[in-house]
Amino acid sequence: MANDASHTRRSHTRGVPLANLAGLCFVLGESASPLSVNELVTRSIRHGVIESESLQRGGRLPTRINHHIISLRELELVKSERSVGHVYYSLNVPGRHIYKEVKKNYCGEGQVELNTALRAAWRPILVESSYVRSTWLKYFMTCEEFTFEELISKSNSVTITRIPQGERECYEDRESIKDSGYRLFSQYWGDHIIYELDRREILQGLRRWTNEAYLTDDSVSSAEAAPFAHLSTPGSEDTFESESFIVNAWLDPTKDLPRFERVVNQLLDERKQGNRINIPDLIIGLSHDYGYAKENIKEMLTILFYERRDNYFFERGSRFLVDNAFKLTNKNRPEVYYLKLEGSWRTSLVRFGTQQRMASNE
Repeated sequence: MANDASHTRRSHTRGVPLANLAGLCFVLGESASPLSVNELVTRSIRHGVIESESLQRGGRLPTRINHHIISLRELELVKSERSVGHVYYSLNVPGRHIYKEVKKNYCGEGQVELNTALRAAWRPILVESSYVRSTWLKYFMTCEEFTFEELISKSNSVTITRIPQGERECYEDRESIKDSGYRLFSQYWGDHIIYELDRREILQGLRRWTNEAYLTDDSVSSAEAAPFAHLSTPGSEDTFESESFIVNAWLDPTKDLPRFERVVNQLLDERKQGNRINIPDLIIGLSHDYGYAKENIKEMLTILFYERRDNYFFERGSRFLVDNAFKLTNKNRPEVYYLKLEGSWRTSLVRFGTQQRMASNE
């Protein structure tokens, strides 16, 4: 097990949504001159980009807001200049790229929507960030320097596990080197302890960013994919395992519905189980076969529900099934496997007769 000798303090980017960062880029892009942190935050609150109480004059910047500013710097979205004892920010080239993409659809009020185009803009920016590469994405690759195209075509998956308390390393009780119990297994970089601060930055920060942008996603293990299989797994409450992979294909809800319908029908035909499939099986199967992110598939299923009602029916499921059939990462999260549409959890998809299916593909 390799240890990180430096144990350097991380940048506290955890929990900062990409949509918020895109909104901050919009505020900076709309300004005729660089903005101080307080002015940037004040304008962002006024626009509704960040939900927060107004800053108190001379008061300390809230920790959550400060994480946003750190994230702007770490992703190299901004450049700074110091004047009269204050730091002022303006957009770098990547930040200006995000600003231009936001401006196409954002009305200037409320939170920014992380739509298909904005996700596409974020993906290469995340890969080009030396911070994101060195702390997270490098584990998918043979080296720390690579392009977006190389990551998509040459990456390998990584596995993250959590071991029970009694098996963790004992160090002096400092947060920076406290063993969180998490381990990262990479084919190219070996095995690593994920220390407590690393856990927050990787699992609650960087991994969320790359998942949000549909750059990475988590595979579903066979033990979790089978309904109720978790009930027969000894010690399942004490362990955790997930495999992250690089997403290499994307579906645009505004134009890819015919393509998506074809792959759904192809999967149904290959399964040879009639015209019905459990939605978890459908999501997991399409993710595995085509490299899509699960949330991207669910976006498309939602469009399918509303626009192809003549071809497909989405069955409702019992509350017991939704609550208990699958447990991802030992947390009851039915939204990972099922769709909630028009107030009901949908657990299965039924394709109507062959004639309707053929007509839909013409």
